[in-house]
Amino acid sequence: MERGELEAEFERVQSSFSDPPLFRLLTTDPADLNPNTSGNAGCVSLRDIVSGPVRWCVVMNFMIDLPWLLSPDGCPELLRIPKVVWIGDERSSPTPRDPEFLRLKGERDWTVVNPPCPKFGTHHTKCFILVYDTGVRVCVHTANLIHGDVRKRTNAAWCQDFPNKSAAHLGRSSEFERDLGRYLATLGWKDETCALPGAGGDVVVGPSAMSRFDFSGAGAKLIASVPGRWVGSAMMNYGHTSVRHALAGMTFPGVFKRAPVVCQFTSVGATTEKWMGEMARSFGAGATETDDANEWPGGPCLGDGDLRLVWPTMGEVRGSNLGYVTGGSIPGATDKISREHVRRRLHRWRGDVGATRGTKLLDHPPASTDPTGRGRVMPHVKTFARYAPNAPHHLAWVIVGSHNLSGAAWGRLEKNETQIAILSYELGVLLSPRSIGKTRVAAPFTCTPGAVSHRGEVVPRCLGGVRISAASDDGPGDSPPGDSREFVAFAPLPYRVPPVPYAPSDAPWAVDAWDETPDKYGRVMRGGIADRFNAS
Repeated sequence: MERGELEAEFERVQSSFSDPPLFRLLTTDPADLNPNTSGNAGCVSLRDIVSGPVRWCVVMNFMIDLPWLLSPDGCPELLRIPKVVWIGDERSSPTPRDPEFLRLKGERDWTVVNPPCPKFGTHHTKCFILVYDTGVRVCVHTANLIHGDVRKRTNAAWCQDFPNKSAAHLGRSSEFERDLGRYLATLGWKDETCALPGAGGDVVVGPSAMSRFDFSGAGAKLIASVPGRWVGSAMMNYGHTSVRHALAGMTFPGVFKRAPVVCQFTSVGATTEKWMGEMARSFGAGATETDDANEWPGGPCLGDGDLRLVWPTMGEVRGSNLGYVTGGSIPGATDKISREHVRRRLHRWRGDVGATRGTKLLDHPPASTDPTGRGRVMPHVKTFARYAPNAPHHLAWVIVGSHNLSGAAWGRLEKNETQIAILSYELGVLLSPRSIGKTRVAAPFTCTPGAVSHRGEVVPRCLGGVRISAASDDGPGDSPPGDSREFVAFAPLPYRVPPVPYAPSDAPWAVDAWDETPDKYGRVMRGGIADRFNAS
């Protein structure tokens, strides 16, 4: 959808971008953005997210460069928070005995949790939980907390604020609360009692504290992965089978029947055609809306669609803001990315159609092919979305989070599909018509009034929207009789939809590739870059 069309669409419908919000892109170095676009307008920074009078917080990530994160260039707001819990992979994040961590900690009340990981698994989740007097902010994002990811690569974040429960609702829970509590309980993080300044008494900091907040208006479904072999009903809680279970309870317009699914990721594991089929079946779940009384309730299944994999080409990485070096954060090896079942599904990161004919990539292409201005800013974002082939700006759902394309992240079915085996901790959000619109949340809530607008200039730059009729979400009583307005939540996918297929001359980026064509810094690829840069 072109910019003018998006602006017209926004005027035609009542946007629900603020109620509750969809995800937004993180700000990046303005010098790297396409000047033909609105750049960072409408995007958020770490400092926007970690704002206001936070009482205590949880920082979950795979890689945490603590000296940079606490510097003025990072997110120094963390230094003002009385209590911080750091949860990360012990191989790439702070540990309780790390001398640098102890130096920066000083007398601050910091706790470190390193979740137990199997040999080939990681704690890959990227999330903030910020607790205020009035409520809590949950932010699921895609960036490692290092300078190169946050400033020099494309990332995204989903955030929503939730109020404290009223006294009458203290005993009630919601799906989001149960999902979040279940995930936090797997990390090895234990409750502790803390005397925080101005709190008026001891405060419980830990997983059980989440029961204080009203998550009933959540604008997303949490999608978690946790190491282990999960059977029975637990299969519905983790990995790609949790997506399958969530989508199976939803209905979608017939335009999405066997519609393609775009899978955009920045690391790829050892996959097979069989496993790709597992993923397609999970992403293909959901029912088709129907008015036929002879159809079973909810209509027939949407069915599997083609998986269209978005992965940068060698030329796109070479022509990026950092040249070949940026590919160190896209750790796909030749033996993984060049397998036939992967190679034939590959699509470009950039939307420059001319580039598929072997022409030179433009530094500043028109906004119509680079609407978010990030064509030269290589991805660290991970997104999955189902789009209508004849109306690609119309999305059935979107997933944003930490999951890459691997069995370690999403899980592999075993024992005749009676269990799913997962190696890594991951966290994402599923955004769907069920969770948007004023039929879902009567009034937006914020822990930091006036800090960041959820509407604004992001809308004209977005590539797709998830839409519903106001009267079709939760049944009668949600909207005035005869109200047929549509609510549209725009999703700023930072690549073209539908994605552009690889040309025969395109070679996929691989960290161990050889390419004697120099980037703009004069560097060439002679294999082994993954030995120096391997953040996933």
